[in-house]
Amino acid sequence: MSLVKTGAGLYLRAPDGGVEDVKRMKDAGFDYICVNTHDFSVDAWDKVFARAGAAGMPCGVWKFVRSDEDVNALKDEAKELGGPMIVNAEKPLDHGEVSIEAIADACREMDAAISTEPQLYGSVDWSRVKDIPIQIQLFPQENATSRDPRGCRANAFEMGPRFVHFMLGIHELASESFPHRRQPYTVYTADDCANVFGPWAPQPLTALTETDFPRKGPGYGPASPSGNPQSQPSPAWRSLKRVIHNGGFGTFTNPDDSYEAPLVTAMARMQDQFGIQATGDYGRASYAAIRTLVSAIVGQTYAADPQACELMQSAP
Repeated sequence: MSLVKTGAGLYLRAPDGGVEDVKRMKDAGFDYICVNTHDFSVDAWDKVFARAGAAGMPCGVWKFVRSDEDVNALKDEAKELGGPMIVNAEKPLDHGEVSIEAIADACREMDAAISTEPQLYGSVDWSRVKDIPIQIQLFPQENATSRDPRGCRANAFEMGPRFVHFMLGIHELASESFPHRRQPYTVYTADDCANVFGPWAPQPLTALTETDFPRKGPGYGPASPSGNPQSQPSPAWRSLKRVIHNGGFGTFTNPDDSYEAPLVTAMARMQDQFGIQATGDYGRASYAAIRTLVSAIVGQTYAADPQACELMQSAP
């Protein structure tokens, strides 16, 4: 199972940053850690590696890459440790000093993710890494773009990746500054947690009841792979558009009652997130997933907000 596709991770910035208590990180609910090999050698992390081994915590590496050689070095380090790797690819990728081809080659057959700025660079062909999770960096204390995580996520999906997660840049902030935390996501960094990891740990979410969000459907778009005809207009599909919009899988600012191609595309993105066959049809598996779908909007919990619930309740 891929840790970066399904788990909650912690970046570790410095081996002397008060990050030795790996067991406390694991006990809080984190699934893996990655250590910084851009500023420190692998050997500098020996104490953390020992603590991670004792705690049974998977340990990988992350690196700010400035060249393709950096990318390949990161892969070698990850293979030696047997843990995940996070390619921190920012302006050098945008400027062509690092190639997306090198990243794609290095990440192949690795448990790998790419960490980058909240608005994906238009200069990069992201389809080359479409199966590699993208961790978009949210630093709302530093830039206005990060204050719209829903929009950042929806934009990233439009650029081609199948998996778009949040990296929470937490320094000087409270946990309420970010969307509700449900795996997969990462925290940057453990050093900034003051050895108290609970406030940044995953937040369990109970499924909405069938009364709150009843099952209506199934729903089919045009050219459904199941061969079923396109569903008739319904408030249920307007409800789904609100849910999908809030989750950041598409943008429906003024949703209507139709089950058309944009909803099919956005539904398929959501289905990928849950390991559901990405047909874009709405059936039992998608219904179960949506009842626990987290909003990408700060201050919301469920993507199925009260208005979406009311619309679904009103549907025939």
